[in-house]
Amino acid sequence: MIKIPHPAMTLNTAGFYEYQMWNTRLVAPNVTPHWLINNVASVAANAPGGKLSALIFLCHGFVDEKGEFLGLHIGTGIHFKNLKEFSKLRNLVDSIYITACQAANGKGGQRFCRELARQAQAIVYAGDSNQITTPLDIGRLKPGVIDAFEGQVYRFGISGDSSSVDLSQPVEN
Repeated sequence: MIKIPHPAMTLNTAGFYEYQMWNTRLVAPNVTPHWLINNVASVAANAPGGKLSALIFLCHGFVDEKGEFLGLHIGTGIHFKNLKEFSKLRNLVDSIYITACQAANGKGGQRFCRELARQAQAIVYAGDSNQITTPLDIGRLKPGVIDAFEGQVYRFGISGDSSSVDLSQPVEN
């Protein structure tokens, strides 16, 4: 389990269990990236301190037949072409956690996370493997906590640099 700093917002896709944070949003399949990012910006601006410590994406990843990561399967989908819109989150979000399968896998996943970090000017955390949550994990998830990542976890800095990290201990920004 990973303790997420407060205040945090989670974007849960329909059909998943839900993380519970200071602000918890269930994202319907018809929600566009434009609307979603504007909503996050509004929530962040009205959060204690005027920004979010963390934004969490709980969703599937889009992966092609070769295993390359293509984007986030939340709402109508977030792809490379949508990443420039994340510049609206600059100075509003410190960290972004992507719990989608293979989000940091291969050149596509690394490029996606790196560009997201640059555009949002936020640290991005993502794993390179399929993410699994068991019924036991779900029963132990408390508000303000996400389950541990499977596989290698990467930290993408705001300049696009990346390094592997161990998130078995809570992350402090």
